[in-house]
Amino acid sequence: MKIRNKITAKNIYLRSLALTDISLTYLSWLQDNDVNYFLETRHEKQTLSKIKQYVSLCNNSNNIYLFGIFSNSDTHIGNIKLGPIKKYHNLASISIFIGNKKYWGKGIATEAINALANFSFNNIGLNKLTAGMYSNNINSFKAFELAGFIKEGVRRKHYKIENKYINIIELGLLCEEFKY
Repeated sequence: MKIRNKITAKNIYLRSLALTDISLTYLSWLQDNDVNYFLETRHEKQTLSKIKQYVSLCNNSNNIYLFGIFSNSDTHIGNIKLGPIKKYHNLASISIFIGNKKYWGKGIATEAINALANFSFNNIGLNKLTAGMYSNNINSFKAFELAGFIKEGVRRKHYKIENKYINIIELGLLCEEFKY
């Protein structure tokens, strides 16, 4: 789904991705082993055409929001996705990646997660948000934890990375727990 307005935060803003946001830089993020190390997209070759298909699919969906994360100076930093939204349960998952390495370690992921959580609880009326990550993705875990997410469980040896099975950490945040 697309939204017309920006979701603003202190150092960044989120806005629905447009096909014009898909660039060689964006493609380079998805082809960079450091950036895509924890992304499921790493399992297949990424192309501009594939990215455009994915963005179009999300923008035309009734239960997925795909946002670009932009600096206040309009630099595309990465993406954050809400969905699929399970409307009956007022529940959705969040996934995020910061592609622009200049912004790694600066709290951008936490700021984006907080901004999206605020939108999810106060504009859409969701009751709960979830996230899952590889257990060795310490930076992602910290970003969600700083945004108030609580570890709810572990999926043991759930995915494979570098030919080793690894646990997935499941996190959740309830509307009444959210502090922005």
